[in-house]
Amino acid sequence: MAQLLGRAAQVWTSRRPACGPWVQEARGHAAEGRRVLADLLARTPDAPAQTRAKALNAAGNLAFRQGDYAEATALLQQSLLERQAMGDTRGMALTLNNLGLVADEQGRHADARAFFTESLALKEQQGDQRGVANSLTNLGLVAGRQGDLAGAVALHQRSLALLRDLGDRQGAARALNNLADALGHQGDFGGATALLKESAALAREVGDHAALAVTAQLEGFLAHRRGDQDGALTSYAGALRLRAKLGDKQGLAETLEGLAAVWLARQEPERAARLCGAADAVRTAIGAPLPAAGHAAGDHIHAQLGEQLGVEELARLLAQGHALPLDQAIGEALSETVAAPVAGTG
Repeated sequence: MAQLLGRAAQVWTSRRPACGPWVQEARGHAAEGRRVLADLLARTPDAPAQTRAKALNAAGNLAFRQGDYAEATALLQQSLLERQAMGDTRGMALTLNNLGLVADEQGRHADARAFFTESLALKEQQGDQRGVANSLTNLGLVAGRQGDLAGAVALHQRSLALLRDLGDRQGAARALNNLADALGHQGDFGGATALLKESAALAREVGDHAALAVTAQLEGFLAHRRGDQDGALTSYAGALRLRAKLGDKQGLAETLEGLAAVWLARQEPERAARLCGAADAVRTAIGAPLPAAGHAAGDHIHAQLGEQLGVEELARLLAQGHALPLDQAIGEALSETVAAPVAGTG
């Protein structure tokens, strides 16, 4: 039975969330994986500590993927205790990182920073340069969400430098996106745009369409912030088409939310409200609620829509958007937009 637990832990550890055609399959397997691991953990209390720790970590990740943050934290804390008792520093670094991801998603950014920092220290001791780059990225994302944009820029620069030294072009493309995002929030639109072009070039070289979708999303955000709503529509349309092709429904929800802000700026609050409803429907369907970091922007848009439309009309339009099939929501989001180029070619 312990061998079964070990094999199950290996299977469910390898089935990671992804941005590709298999995203929904991975999410669908999460519930099955949690059931299998919970049953085997209950039936094998005397399994080797290494096996139980790995299974607990896998079960915690699956709970996180389904948005069950309390259960994810409990399972990951158990895994961490097992690994600490064994002195398994590599396993500790991994589980601490996962605890940071859960805390960050919940908006507990101080806790997330503490977990990521402890994980980073262990990876540095182990000489795990790729792991160090990953921890620096996570710390940079948390810093940005806490409003420490200068800190975010510095951390993303360190991560990018390491990934370049490692010759990891895919990692570098994604790090460039993260750095561009931080610079864009600082108001350095020129610097951010240059980095996005570099990211797109690398992503095309390695065939990373998910990174290209993020680049297009960020190009849309920057154009919107500059007041170029036509440019924002074009870039967001590119992101939407890429994410639809990838089957990345969480990404689609994010892009629909970006497009809602653009249509609101273009004085079409009815369309913006329907897109907000459609994005919420996607998130509800896949069990991916709006991250805590996104609530402020979402609340701001809803407040503006409420002022322009009235509470009752806003509720009606949100419900209308929520009921739209996804392909119709995409069609509404893209209608009257120009053909979108591939990210980074404009």
